[in-house]
Amino acid sequence: AHNINYPVYLDGMAVEILGMYLNNKNFIDNSDLLQRAGRKVSFVNGSMRKKILNNPCIIVSPAGMLKGGPAAKYAWRLAENSKAAIFLVSFQIPGTPGAELLNSGAITRNNVKKRVNARVEQFHFSSHSDSTQLKEFLKSLKPETKVFMVHGEGKSSEVLADWARRELNLQAIVPNLGDTYSI
Repeated sequence: AHNINYPVYLDGMAVEILGMYLNNKNFIDNSDLLQRAGRKVSFVNGSMRKKILNNPCIIVSPAGMLKGGPAAKYAWRLAENSKAAIFLVSFQIPGTPGAELLNSGAITRNNVKKRVNARVEQFHFSSHSDSTQLKEFLKSLKPETKVFMVHGEGKSSEVLADWARRELNLQAIVPNLGDTYSI
């Protein structure tokens, strides 16, 4: 449909996620389209990674803000290639390699910094809920439910936890690293 004339590869967690989606088709719009697309991609194993970069291709690999995994290795290897492109999706936390790439046009690996000549773009696809969606979910919980705010910036997590305690009578907790709780 998009006239892509290059091989498309899935690597890292993208392989597992595709499998999860296809095993839970009832939760996905256009699951038949996803299944057809899944038949047209190749799955990468570790020994293929260097080889597939020898020819033009598309590689889909979750980036984790380029902190590790296959995406970080691909970005490092493609950085100086002006014909390559590195597309990051979603928010890049300040201080991460993904944020460094977007802000300075450079990438650092093993304390070596490299200028990036590849095309770099950020797309704001997010699997995260916004404030309204989070509040709607919290409203669905019974009062006194214990809720842990573990995936967000500290101040934002505290604001949401305060709201949940005040407005919904939830036991909303923003744990610190190393804290332990009994559930």
